[in-house]
Amino acid sequence: MKFLKIENNPQKAKYYESLGVHRIFLDLEILGKRKRQGHLDTVISYSHSINDVKKLSDVLNSSELLVRINPINSSSAEEIEKCIKDGADILMLPMFKTKNEVQKFINIVGKRVRTCLLLETSQALCRIDEILSVKGIDEIHIGLNDLHLSMGLDFMFELLSGGIVEYIIDKIKLYNISYGFGGIAPIGEGLISGEMILKEHIRLDSSMVILSRSFNQLDENELRKIFKYFGEEVDSKRIAHNIVEDRSKREITTEELVRIIESSKRKRNYKTHSATKIFQALRIFVNKEISELIYGLINAAKVVKKDGVIAVVTFHSLEDKIVKYFFKSLSENKSVSRHMPKTEEKLNLFKSVIKKPIVPSDKEIRENPPSRSAKLRYVIKKEDFFDFETDILDKFKHLIDIENLSKKL
Repeated sequence: MKFLKIENNPQKAKYYESLGVHRIFLDLEILGKRKRQGHLDTVISYSHSINDVKKLSDVLNSSELLVRINPINSSSAEEIEKCIKDGADILMLPMFKTKNEVQKFINIVGKRVRTCLLLETSQALCRIDEILSVKGIDEIHIGLNDLHLSMGLDFMFELLSGGIVEYIIDKIKLYNISYGFGGIAPIGEGLISGEMILKEHIRLDSSMVILSRSFNQLDENELRKIFKYFGEEVDSKRIAHNIVEDRSKREITTEELVRIIESSKRKRNYKTHSATKIFQALRIFVNKEISELIYGLINAAKVVKKDGVIAVVTFHSLEDKIVKYFFKSLSENKSVSRHMPKTEEKLNLFKSVIKKPIVPSDKEIRENPPSRSAKLRYVIKKEDFFDFETDILDKFKHLIDIENLSKKL
């Protein structure tokens, strides 16, 4: 699940990147937008310009730059060429109605960057099968706002309650295309609550989620656990308390969350941003990364054959702790205590070749800064033995229980 932030200011974009935002969203769409949405309380990004593409591309390292262009028109080729030349990673096409428009967009892009379709017209919905048949579509985002207007509906979330979003997603899944949908109302507002919409994101495996909604239904102690265990945040208790205090007065936006974190910290860390660990914790929580890792390790151990290698790269100490424990538990005999006599020795399923993880060199870190926290561990399977016992689920049950708090959302 990717976090996305609309921004055209390079300094702010760099700041959001440091917090772990996956994508910076530059919005160039203006053609026809005022006519469609001028009567609504929506943002039209007139301050964003095509010259911002290079400005943002020049400052971003790990975050991707997604650019929403204008609908297909006589200047589309020129607009797309400049966006690609100036460093866009993903181009998003809005307000398309026909297969021909999509095909033209795909042809102009020519596989030079990834493509994303913003499905938001009733005409495109009616032609969804032929549009999906176009080769070269990497992602599709369902725009609830314009789509509900195009269909003459009174409320954008009728698309969810009426099963239309699920219908579209079922179609998209047939083509193995990534997807997401937008338009979550603030918590406690709207005919359908933010909590309910977040459940729909989870149920429908949406690739995008609005971050501030992911913790509004968790109490102070639950937030503290998420921040403490998933972010290893020493000020987790103070931050959780202040979040609960503030959310009782107003909705907490991403910017508000950062402010709360910074004001809650007792000591400033000048190497990383104050909010980095909290954003990491929220990402792990939302994506269920601990469960995914544990079950991935178990399944890998079951299917790999003799002399096969399981190699795992981790990027923070919690992940590394889990991988290290799993590999160690299946590659050496353990007894309850060194003072106790050994019982029946179990089969060592793996051979551990290295005791310490492989870490990037100084040269690699200079060339690829995000690699600085990477650790590689690997083991080699000794026997074609697929039925084994592991206590890893019991060992890290407390972490899985914290992830399962998402069922409250």
